[in-house]
Parts: sequence; C-alpha cells; structure tokens
Amino acid sequence: MPVAPPPRHIHCSHCGWSTIVAPSSDVLIPGVDHFDNCPRCGQALASPPPQASLEMGIAQVFNTLEKWFKR
Repeated sequence: MPVAPPPRHIHCSHCGWSTIVAPSSDVLIPGVDHFDNCPRCGQALASPPPQASLEMGIAQVFNTLEKWFKR
C-alpha cells in the first residue's frame, strides 16, 4: 500500500522563498509537491531531510482529517 511522505519545509537560501508541502500520496507532482528549482529565482534547491516541528505536525493532522472527511 502506498504511503504518503511526511510534510517537508522547502526553503531557498538564495532569495528566501519557502513553503511547506504535505503530499497526499506517494506520487509527487513537480511544482506542487516537489521542487527542483526555486519558483521565484530559479536557484537549485537542496532537499533537506524531513523535520519534526510543530508546523509539520499540524500539516499532517490536517491532511489526515481531510482524508477522513472525504470518506
């Protein structure tokens, strides 16, 4: 059974752009769930390991609740 990856915080060290992505499945969509380059400046992004923070936990809770309410 596919398992969704944990939420991630993506940050561009060049221009300061950042976002949190919480994929709903194991299929990552470029520009939505996965970024190779910064959408603002085009700089290549390094993919940091998933972080356990309050924001990530909240994003995962909302993702789970969304799945429950769709049933």
